[in-house]
Amino acid sequence: MHNLCMMLVAFVLSIRVGEATNPGPGKSLTLGVINPNGIAGKGFQCNQLSPGIYGVSESHLTQPGLNRFRQELRSNQSSFSYLAGYPAPFKQRGMGCIGGKNTGVGFLSAVLSRILDCEWDSELFATSRIQAASFFVGSTWIMGGIAYGYASKVDMTDIRTLTNDLLCELSKHIKPEQHGLKFIGGDFNQLPNALPAVRHLQDLGWVDVQDLAFRRWNIAPSHTCQHCTRKDFLLLSPALQEFVLSVSNRYDHFPDHSILTAENACPTNHPESFTWYKPKPIHQLKQQVGDEYVDFQISKLPENPTEAYARICESHEKSVDAQLRALKLPGLSTCQKGRGSTMDRKKVYQSVSPLKPPRQGEPTTFDCKSLQHKRWFVQLRRLLNYQRIAFSMDDSINVREHKTSLWHSILKAPGFSKSFQHWWPFRAIKNVEAPLLIPTIPPKGLIAKQIYVNFGLEFRHWEK
Repeated sequence: MHNLCMMLVAFVLSIRVGEATNPGPGKSLTLGVINPNGIAGKGFQCNQLSPGIYGVSESHLTQPGLNRFRQELRSNQSSFSYLAGYPAPFKQRGMGCIGGKNTGVGFLSAVLSRILDCEWDSELFATSRIQAASFFVGSTWIMGGIAYGYASKVDMTDIRTLTNDLLCELSKHIKPEQHGLKFIGGDFNQLPNALPAVRHLQDLGWVDVQDLAFRRWNIAPSHTCQHCTRKDFLLLSPALQEFVLSVSNRYDHFPDHSILTAENACPTNHPESFTWYKPKPIHQLKQQVGDEYVDFQISKLPENPTEAYARICESHEKSVDAQLRALKLPGLSTCQKGRGSTMDRKKVYQSVSPLKPPRQGEPTTFDCKSLQHKRWFVQLRRLLNYQRIAFSMDDSINVREHKTSLWHSILKAPGFSKSFQHWWPFRAIKNVEAPLLIPTIPPKGLIAKQIYVNFGLEFRHWEK
């Protein structure tokens, strides 16, 4: 009996409450870049890396190679998942060949991660040299990009231009000029400051982690490629630099390139900034507002000059909106109103989770700038998927239940005043074919299509 009690106590003490089988980062996060010169067969070495996020250059992974490498990670019970870029082309053509050419990029991630929904330049993306993703760390999202520069004849202007084009395309989607926790890294195969795209990032306040270590701790930058040149970089946005605790550059995993890392404190709150609301310009009206649309009397203005100015601006916006609608043009959207009414800056949080990758045929958007933008875009996808189901000839119970559930999600979608049904009559763009009201019961295909088309126009108008 005594032995049984002791065994029970030992079992209870061995239980670690709340800990995952493969725990991710704790209070700190390792952010780094690696070039394994082919990552297939190196799952064990990857599993020895500190949990975190690593941009991978020169993976050599074809699609079959990618499938095998992910299986390799699972076999090693790795805490990492692998997010791949465009598959590398096959090195040889053969029935059993899965090896790829000296290209391929991706991310090793021990945190929740998602590939960014980007409208890439198809030719540049097909080089298998760029990719972007978002990573959930602490309580917010970090956006990152990886680029692998051309390695042959790197001193030639044409080759340098090709590598610079990769970084320009990557920056277009990372948007380094906007505030946020962001990074861009990789083996650029160019020396420091050789690329205009890198100098542009530096002008915006971005800095490579080795240069950051020199500024803070007087640690001189060291070589990253074959112990003789510095061609691997990890550039951090100004917001992300604030979380850096230490920087490391060491050759202990892969023969040709070092592992360049920055140890970062995990953000505990959403990064915040302050904005001053500024209504979007009114481009629709190309003529003077007619007197019949103006409802304004100076004698009725309040004595307070601030209130009087707000009243004048409100009257102007109402007059413009009325004339636009009389001309059968889209009225003013909500983001085009509010002149003269902003009295103070507003604190905003810069954490908007990335969109899920689109299904076949779903629309894409360049970038979700705000939570409202994301909510409207998700609603656009819902309407498209509902339209497809509404036109379907399949009348099975499962399809009917899915259609009802999806329509309920459309009606209850966030991002609209009170509800989608309530918002619909007050939209800026009103097609003649579109229904006057949104039905409560799931509509048939033609009505669903008209709602989707009209909301698509409204969304694109709001994006401008």
